[in-house]
Amino acid sequence: MNIANFINSKDIRDYLIETGYVFNSLEAAWLIYQNRSMTLEEKFTAWQEIIDTMPDCSVAERINCIEIPSLHSFLAEYIDLQKRLVSDFRKYQEGWVYRYSSLYKDDRHFATPEGIFSSFDECMKDAYSENEGMDVVEIKVEKLKINDRNLDMCMLIRNNGDIINITANGLNDHETDLCWYSFDGLWFYFPTPFQKGDIVLDPRYPESDGLNCGPFVVTEINTDPVKDKKAYERRLKSADNTDMTGFGYFQWDDGSLYHECQHNYMNLEYYRGELTGIKHTLKAASSFLKGEIDLGLFGNAYHEILLQEHAKRMMPDGYTSEGMILAGLKESGSEEGK
Repeated sequence: MNIANFINSKDIRDYLIETGYVFNSLEAAWLIYQNRSMTLEEKFTAWQEIIDTMPDCSVAERINCIEIPSLHSFLAEYIDLQKRLVSDFRKYQEGWVYRYSSLYKDDRHFATPEGIFSSFDECMKDAYSENEGMDVVEIKVEKLKINDRNLDMCMLIRNNGDIINITANGLNDHETDLCWYSFDGLWFYFPTPFQKGDIVLDPRYPESDGLNCGPFVVTEINTDPVKDKKAYERRLKSADNTDMTGFGYFQWDDGSLYHECQHNYMNLEYYRGELTGIKHTLKAASSFLKGEIDLGLFGNAYHEILLQEHAKRMMPDGYTSEGMILAGLKESGSEEGK
């Protein structure tokens, strides 16, 4: 089993393969858990291979993670619970209803939930009918207990019917620990090829259509064990997935920059798009952070880019070239005025 194949980021995957990084059993189990492309059944098979072929280990109790005396035993129990939840989700139960919502390509969020259905089959029948011919990436199906907000289940399904993930509330304490206080409570340091000043993005959120998405300029990836030894040691003991972050300068719609972070850094790849228009501020920030230009040139470039883009946005629209020339907004002898 090539564990590196479970890494979402092609660039991090290639880097760790090239450098010969050796994954331990716990790292492998977590990488399978957070993988975006595998189906739930494929994850079951991969976890079973860890049980069968890789060394067992334990996990000490930490914030948001239960003590795991045996990784092998935990994985076996986790697989069994997930399989039971899938079976329960599909099963008709009086007093429960279903609804669904769709995630369309290039959208960041699921659409508004559709309908109320008495069975899983009826719900999926309607979903497939409504999504026919549409560019749907995932379907989120919810199973809800009528008159009880604390009992619900959620399944993510690809448009071809493959199950990606399932979650549930209203479980007993032990089942809740297995589902909610295990994988998400872990923290890892994996080397990456990214350096300060590199422009990266999470390919799932390619555009700056909201907070912490689109390309950004790296200032720090995770916590460096050499540069910040104390913080690294603290995270080994208590940090969770939310601390596996990539920090950098993101861009607002007007081109201005802000410093924030994005989770999880193992999803990041180099930005290979063309930096045009307002995205030039990212190029300026990248060059400054890499030491290729000084602060003065960065400041002047940043100011000039924002002014140019603001001027373009303020240009009147919907007028003829003749009208723009008469208004003094175009030169009669210029290419634009012809």
